[in-house]
Amino acid sequence: MVYQVYGGQRGVLFNTGFENLIRDFKGSGETQRRLRKAMFEATREAAEIVKDAVIREIDLGQFERDAALTIALKGFDHPLIERGRMRDAITAHRQGDGFVVGLRVGVRGAGGRSFLGIYKLLQAEPDFRIRVTDPMRVMFKALWLVSIGKKPVSELWGRAAVLYQKSPGTKWKPLDPSTTEIVIPGRPFLKQALNDPALREKIREVFERHLRIALDQEARHQAARATPRARRTR
Repeated sequence: MVYQVYGGQRGVLFNTGFENLIRDFKGSGETQRRLRKAMFEATREAAEIVKDAVIREIDLGQFERDAALTIALKGFDHPLIERGRMRDAITAHRQGDGFVVGLRVGVRGAGGRSFLGIYKLLQAEPDFRIRVTDPMRVMFKALWLVSIGKKPVSELWGRAAVLYQKSPGTKWKPLDPSTTEIVIPGRPFLKQALNDPALREKIREVFERHLRIALDQEARHQAARATPRARRTR
């Protein structure tokens, strides 16, 4: 495998440790150095290609639409983008003897919140379920009362106040007593990007090209060593 799932769905690891391939290839230390360099460069190029593919999947991938309430809060309908901060945090960066494509560790969104939780949530399949708690019921009821004019906005606080400020015209409703879970559809953009056969073929071509260049260099090097040098005459 060229790549493997890494870090609890945080990203994808491209490992450059092709030690078995290099050890089995008979040659000098210079030959092995040349092969290691080729594999490293191929891995770096492939990681950048995958990063672009993941970002493209976020932008253009086919995913279940946001709920009407979510669209109202965001002001537009794009299931994977609100402000674009998570999208912009997708990187290809070196880690150990490989490259990791995925969410840059430590990146923060609005208010200093970590994106890692929502990033993992989006990768869930087929969906992610949140248990409804009593405080959640109280919050939705308070928002509903404000939206119908039975409660002043000034009495909202915490998360309820934040949600109301984002979309003051939204017609909120209290949670039905029978609602025990809030279901968030999975949008596994990482997996969908990696499962594209065209992407896999492109990665294969990258590694073949770099390996072919290294082997051609080795062949020229061996040919030069085998060619007898002309003796100098005075």
